[in-house]
Order: sequence, then C-alpha cells, then structure tokens
Amino acid sequence: MRGNFGDTIKIWTSGSDSYQSLIQFKDIIKNQSFGITQFVKSIDNDGRIYVSTYHQTEFIYRNDSLFEMGNSNPPASEPLTQLFDQYFFKKQIDKNTYEARLDSLHEIEEKQAVYTPKLIFSEKMFQNKKEVTPSKKLNFEGDTIELENKWTENGKTCYLIRINNKTKDGEKTTYAYAIDENVRFIQWEGCTVK
Repeated sequence: MRGNFGDTIKIWTSGSDSYQSLIQFKDIIKNQSFGITQFVKSIDNDGRIYVSTYHQTEFIYRNDSLFEMGNSNPPASEPLTQLFDQYFFKKQIDKNTYEARLDSLHEIEEKQAVYTPKLIFSEKMFQNKKEVTPSKKLNFEGDTIELENKWTENGKTCYLIRINNKTKDGEKTTYAYAIDENVRFIQWEGCTVK
C-alpha cells in the first residue's frame, strides 16, 4: 500500500505472515497495531487465522530529491533482546513474559527514536559518477549510493539505486530501490507491464 501525504510517501509492505490459533489471535487483536499494520489475510480450513504484519517505510520527496526516513538515534536494546532470547529458548521464561518484555523494549525504542531524512536519490547526484557518498549533513548514516541501473520502461526513465554501508562491526549492508521518474516504486507498486 502507498499513501501520499504532502511531500511524504509512506509504503507498507508485508513483513511477516503467520498462522495463529484462536487463542493466539485473541492476544493479537489487543495489540495497538492490529488494524493498522496487522491484518487478517484469511482463515484456514482448520480454523487457524492467517495474519499479515506490515512494515512501513517512509520517504520524503522534495525539490527533485528523495529522502528515506531513518532513526538517527539507534536503539541499544540488541543485547537485552539477545538476553531475553536466551532465557526464552532455554525455557527459563514463558512465552507471555518473553513477548511482554520484547514489547516493552520496542515501545521504549519507539519513544526514543529520532526520525531524520537521509538523501538517497537525486538525478543530479549521478551526472558525473555512478557512485556517491553524500555529506553526513545530507545522509546521517554515511551511506554510499550507487546508480546500479538506468533504463526506459513504458516511456518513463527508471532508476535502480543501491544503498551501501557497514555496520559498527564492519559487516557490509546493502539494499536497493527501483523508482521511475514520477517516484513510483517499481517493485512495490506494480509499475511493470508483463
């Protein structure tokens, strides 16, 4: 799903799908995200309920530049999450306690998040180069953005941009977006004709 809100673009994509028993589903409908980012997809013949959880990605398109919103105050909860995981998998805490503690951590992370736009695309960026590293002022994560491909489809110029970086541990990260000249996300919005 896509929503345009002024210069803000919000895209929701399916993050995970899972079957839930009726008992599990009763807990899901109590979540604040139910009906917003969690939906019932179908009900199986055996009575299990197929639930889809969607992930929101937010962009800002302003002055011919595309910015991706990111948390410039990254959470430090990873060690705590790993600790809870160990207790849960060793069966030292029950599922309800495990889920409640993780939910609390996620709530704290969300309250401490500082969402900041980071530049990921402008056609002018690639006039002389195929790869650009914007200043930290424009891209707080220090991403290197690569124009991986440029082509014409249905009379529109399309771009495949790849965002590369490294984690604090030095592991490489990479992801890509394909957009057309009207900032339609080709892979998510079904722009291709087959």
